[in-house]
Amino acid sequence: MLILSILLHYQQTLDTINAAVVLNISGYQGASLTLSAGNLAATVLIEESFDNGINWIASYCLDPLSGSVTNGFIVTDPNPVVIRTLLLDSGVTHVRARVSSFTSGAAIAVIYATSASAQQLLSYGLNSALGIAPIRTDSIGNLMSAPSTLCVTGTATSGTGVTITLPNVAGQFHYITAIEITKYFTAANAASATPLVITTTNLPGSLAYSFGQPLGTVGTTDVRFQSFSSPIKSSVVNTTSTIVCPGTVGIIWRATAWYLTAP
Repeated sequence: MLILSILLHYQQTLDTINAAVVLNISGYQGASLTLSAGNLAATVLIEESFDNGINWIASYCLDPLSGSVTNGFIVTDPNPVVIRTLLLDSGVTHVRARVSSFTSGAAIAVIYATSASAQQLLSYGLNSALGIAPIRTDSIGNLMSAPSTLCVTGTATSGTGVTITLPNVAGQFHYITAIEITKYFTAANAASATPLVITTTNLPGSLAYSFGQPLGTVGTTDVRFQSFSSPIKSSVVNTTSTIVCPGTVGIIWRATAWYLTAP
C-alpha cells in the first residue's frame, strides 16, 4: 500500500523589505525553512508568535551542516539554497521568516510544519526577551555567548581627539563584548587634579571612563581594558554608537571596541 504524506507548508517570494513567509503551526511540534536559490541580497530573520501572529519576538534557527545557531542569516546575489531547522519555544502558534534588510533580488521561501520537535532551550527565549545577544551551544550542549564578529579601532596624532564609530545596521543593535583604551605619553606632562573623561553615545547610562593625569613620562602608556561576559546592548536600534577620546596635549589615544550586531 502506498501512503502519501503531505506536509503543511506555505511559500512566499521574498523580494522587498519586511516581506515574510508566515505559517500557522498550531497542532504541530516544529518547523523548517527552505530558501530556494535566486538572486536575493538581504538579511532574513526568524521570528515566532504566541498570539496568532499579532505580536512577534526573535527566534532562532539551526544550520544542519555547520551546527551553528543564529536568529537569521544573510544572503548575497546570487543566493544559494538555505535550509534551516527552526528552534521554537513551547506554545508558539505562528512562525515566520522576514526580510529585515533588503538590497535587491528575490527568492522563494517555504516553511514546513513538522511533527518532530526541535525546541530551543528556554535560555534562548529569555535572552531574546531581555535583549541579550543571541547565544548558541557547543558540541556537547554547553551554552556559549555569541562570538564577536566585528571590531573597530582608531588613533590620531598627539594632542588630537579620537572618535571610533560602530556603524548603524538596519534592524540591528550593537552588542559590545570588549573595550580597550590606550593613553600614550608623547611629552612629559605635569600632574593634574582634573581627570580625562572618555565618553560614549548610544550606550546605556552614557557609559564613560575616567583617566587620571599623573606626572607623565615620555613613552609610557596607561591601558584600560574591559570585557563583558554579557555584552552591552546599544540603546537605539539602527543607530551609530561611538567612543570619544578628548584631544589632550602630549597624549596619543587609541580606542578599540569588539562587538556583534543582532536584533
